[in-house]
Amino acid sequence: MDHGNGHQNYGYKRLKGDPDAVRAIPEVKDWPELEGFLISVNGDGSPIESVGCEKGFFQVESAGDAVVKLGSYFEVIFTEVALNERPENLLLLASDLLKAVERCDKWWGDVEIILEIFKGIPGAKRQPWGLMIRVTNHGRNEEEARKFWGVTLKRLGDAVSRMPKGFRFRATNIEAGGSAEDGGA
Repeated sequence: MDHGNGHQNYGYKRLKGDPDAVRAIPEVKDWPELEGFLISVNGDGSPIESVGCEKGFFQVESAGDAVVKLGSYFEVIFTEVALNERPENLLLLASDLLKAVERCDKWWGDVEIILEIFKGIPGAKRQPWGLMIRVTNHGRNEEEARKFWGVTLKRLGDAVSRMPKGFRFRATNIEAGGSAEDGGA
């Protein structure tokens, strides 16, 4: 689909476990930092997968020395469909991803994670949820913004690569009314 502004949406193609499919995405061509991130997220060992992404450069005003930003978003869900039916799983995922980019403002970065209600995920029995991850990095020029964006994506991709395939929220005694300090008693 042509958006009329020079951007095209090539539609959804499942990438899980298929690095060649990632490399074949037109938006990935000449963007190794995007390719690496999508391969991490969609790897066989990853508990999640991507269902959408976009990126683009934008001019900025009143941002100190920065004159351009590279903005992007990635939508992710758990590969195990039932995990998307409990927002707790996605909030735990968000927490882990945000830890990976702590202090990203040091490299002019901004990461936002939004919990979304999805219209549907095939196989879901209840209302499914997903995450939108917005990554924006500023720079004095496009090259610098892209370099910083690559740092952010590398940290996020490394965090995903370290996650066990069975990553999920597990109920604890804290849910039963206890606190972490008292062991739930």
